[in-house]
Amino acid sequence: MYSWDDIRLFVAVAHSGSLSAAARQLNMQNATISRRIAALEEQCGGPLFLRHRTGLVITELGDRIMARAEEMAAAAQGIDNEIAARDKTLSGLVRVSATEGMAGYWLLPRLSKFKEANPSISVEVDFQNTSVDLIRRAADIAIRLKRPDEEGLIARLVGRLEMGLFASADLVRRRGLPTSVNELEPLGLVDYTWADPTGTEGWRDIIIRSGNNATRVNSALGQVEAVRSGLGVSLIPRYVGQRFNLIPIVPDFSWRTREIWLVAHNDLKSVPWIRRVYDFLVDELDASFRSTRV
Repeated sequence: MYSWDDIRLFVAVAHSGSLSAAARQLNMQNATISRRIAALEEQCGGPLFLRHRTGLVITELGDRIMARAEEMAAAAQGIDNEIAARDKTLSGLVRVSATEGMAGYWLLPRLSKFKEANPSISVEVDFQNTSVDLIRRAADIAIRLKRPDEEGLIARLVGRLEMGLFASADLVRRRGLPTSVNELEPLGLVDYTWADPTGTEGWRDIIIRSGNNATRVNSALGQVEAVRSGLGVSLIPRYVGQRFNLIPIVPDFSWRTREIWLVAHNDLKSVPWIRRVYDFLVDELDASFRSTRV
């Protein structure tokens, strides 16, 4: 008989790609997880992971076992949800995934309000520019910039993300205020390598025309800090520009907007504390972005 606890550890290590990441997720010691995985490998008759410089890589044997292990994990989660549905106390952990910018500049500033009203609910925020797998419970709730197509999820359109060009007041004072998008280069450009470039097509054309003159970053938070530091003008969400009192550049120019979707596993409705976080996010997103809702 295989221990469910060992199977649970195997799934966690496979999803996270390393013993240390799985240990943080499960609040366990690396050595304990390593020992339990070794015991499971002995039971299975071969290695489940190979060590690589980038982390652990699942073996062919591990890959074959993974499908069954995830079925067990889903069944165990279903049992937990059934038990949780009977427990009406609002106490538990809720994992929320959002893009780096949305998590840092929109979600975190609002969590103190939620925590004050719900002190026994713990919220774990996952800064993630790619869509996490909600079906496999990598998170409970996700704020996404496109509609999900996976079965088993519920999704609600909560608004549209408006984009705009912004620069620091000091930069505009030193180099002037452009009157068209063709006059941006004297201010300098800050380019962010978006994981999903949807909605930035016009901006990409401007960056390409600028050649090597742009300052390039691979982080949404870094992009905003570069603009605030006066390194140049960049295309960022309007709510971020307004939050930091940045100067709108060619504000009448129209950029493509992005849909904002709140997504969760369909089972959330039976878990009171997850539902409380979901409803809170619906209200807050609606209040922030309803002016551009469809």
